[in-house]
This record gives sequence, structure tokens and C-alpha cells, in this order.
Amino acid sequence: MIAVNLGTGSVKSAAELVEYCNHPGGTYWSDLRIKNGSKEPYNIKYWCLGNEMEGTWQAGHLSAEDYAKKLVKLLNL
Repeated sequence: MIAVNLGTGSVKSAAELVEYCNHPGGTYWSDLRIKNGSKEPYNIKYWCLGNEMEGTWQAGHLSAEDYAKKLVKLLNL
């Protein structure tokens, strides 16, 4: 299980993390994983969405409405 950064991250950075972790090879991010010493994909099955964004004191704070909008965009719904 791993979490993508939904607060200060982007849809692009989330996709790059999925590619780095789970794509077998032949792309920039999967090849970087291989270069970093992990030839086989991690095959992560459970992905969490960034948490702890409810407080205005936290980096990436989002209202519930804005969090839902960002999530819909991330999931391409």
C-alpha cells in the first residue's frame, strides 16, 4: 500500500508514481526504478489518496468540496 500526494501533488505526479511502481519497463519512470535497483515492478495493489488536509494549517489544505473535485479529476470520472 502506498499513498499519492493529493494535497500538494498533481494528477501528473500521481500517474508518474503509479508508473514508477507498477509498470514493467520501457518508460521514463519504470526505467528509473530499474536504474535505482528494482528490476521487477512493485505491483502495488492498494493506493491511498493523500490525507490530513482538513486543517487550514496544513500544506495543501482543501475544503471537502475542493478535495472531491480534485479526486474526481484524479480518477478521471
